[in-house]
Amino acid sequence: MPTGYPSSGELFLLGFDNNNSDILCEFHREYGLGGAILFGRNVESPEHLKEMICTIRSRTESDLLIAIDQEGGSVNRLCGAQFPTYPSAAYYGKRADIDGLKHAVTKTCKRLLEIGINMNLSPVADVLTNRQNSLMQRRCYSSDVAQVNGYVGAVIDVQSHLGIASCAKHFPGLGDSVIDPHQAIAVCDRSREFFAENMFPPFEAAIAHKCPAIMTTHVIAHALDPDSMATCSPNIVEGILRGSMAYDGVIITDDLDMSGAGDLHSAVVGAIMAGHDMLLICHSFGEQLSCAETLLDMLRNGELDVDEIERRISRVRQMKKRFAIRA
Repeated sequence: MPTGYPSSGELFLLGFDNNNSDILCEFHREYGLGGAILFGRNVESPEHLKEMICTIRSRTESDLLIAIDQEGGSVNRLCGAQFPTYPSAAYYGKRADIDGLKHAVTKTCKRLLEIGINMNLSPVADVLTNRQNSLMQRRCYSSDVAQVNGYVGAVIDVQSHLGIASCAKHFPGLGDSVIDPHQAIAVCDRSREFFAENMFPPFEAAIAHKCPAIMTTHVIAHALDPDSMATCSPNIVEGILRGSMAYDGVIITDDLDMSGAGDLHSAVVGAIMAGHDMLLICHSFGEQLSCAETLLDMLRNGELDVDEIERRISRVRQMKKRFAIRA
């Protein structure tokens, strides 16, 4: 690991294939490592997954973040007879069944912990303000802001109590765009007042419930920043989320491999300059090391402030320590 500079790899949450999980160990050895994210491609059986996670932890760090998207509904990376799965957010919202939601989250958390997973990239804090939004129709709890606020707070409370790190998503709000950022940059042309009244409140609720992490997304919100998408916007990340909302937890990007993020290396630079604490790279296994080297070069060249990067790493390490799985 390079000496004299912060362990910039702590700022990365990486995807991997089972046949090249050694990339995580190499990454950790060279730069440090914040965490890994699991997908369906990593799941062969509960026993295999648990063994693989134990091996990764033993070869990196015991408090490594092991993250997953286990929202319910169509977004379940763990599924099948050996994993408990539950309906979508919209199912519970439509029935006003917050007790049922808490039950589902409780059962999910206990299963995740048994396997060695300590971070669930949930809850979805988006409000469905556009019913033509096919991506988010089932993933949002409701089009009612107050209801979403309550459900977001409930999920965070349950997950935190059981030892799972929550990540509220997708700031500044993805409930209005009809464009899927997996395919292209999402766009929302609503006013700043609309964001404040209809999109920000669930994230404010997440902050009030001490949500450990908040995820941004690849959306252009002209009223908030006329020049940059949220992923690369200091106005949105530092100005609104860190500034006016006074959020002091970990800010994570959405997957920088998505088409909506554009060129990966440019997105990495833009996201770190915008103020993110963690960069999510889920699929570009061959470029993960070079992305970390890019950040290290920026530190060497004085393009990044060492003290500021140390503060971000400290936030990540505090979250890792809080949610470390004890043997």
